[in-house]
Amino acid sequence: MAGTLALVMIAGTISPAYAVPFVGNTIANVGVQSPIFGALIDFDVRATGTVVGAQDFAAQGIASITETTGNFGPLLRLFGTQSQPNYVGTQSFDGTILIECIGLASKVGIGIANSQLGPETVNIYDQNMVLLETSPVVAGLNVYVGFDRLGVPDIKFFEIVGQFFTIDDLQHDCRSDKVGGDLLPINSLSLFIAGIQTSALWLIPLVASAVGIGAFALRKKF
Repeated sequence: MAGTLALVMIAGTISPAYAVPFVGNTIANVGVQSPIFGALIDFDVRATGTVVGAQDFAAQGIASITETTGNFGPLLRLFGTQSQPNYVGTQSFDGTILIECIGLASKVGIGIANSQLGPETVNIYDQNMVLLETSPVVAGLNVYVGFDRLGVPDIKFFEIVGQFFTIDDLQHDCRSDKVGGDLLPINSLSLFIAGIQTSALWLIPLVASAVGIGAFALRKKF
């Protein structure tokens, strides 16, 4: 029972009960945002007016980026006001944009440009699509928002929902480990449990040896 309680207490310290939503800032037309962390995707590698492919940013840690309602056409690189030349949105500037990390992230941030009919909403989900946190976006021409999970990598999906908005300057600290050709998230609790299991396996032969020595001693004595 004590061992179970200890494990629960350790697990509780690994995963926070809440994230810290943050509001940073960005300088229009310059592309300088704060805070600065992780990998930056500014959507400027390809030409303005081109369609954003779902897997365009796989090399930068993003498994997919899509508009999930299907009601507003594809995501496009449009001439932007946040970090030129491009920001990303639908032709009508409405929709739900879902960003999926290849692994898991503990911190994500996004610039929201031209938020006029808001408030937009940003959401983060775990790998089972369970909602971790949600937050409204403050109104403004160019704002920077996100979530900080205090070092715990459990963010799989980052979602932006709204009307008449675009996104720019995505940042994330997606973490993954390549094992056997597959990308697997590094999970501190899993590593801890694996360590306990490994220790237990080492103890089995030691216990067996001690039992054998004890039985031999008893035979010698009697």
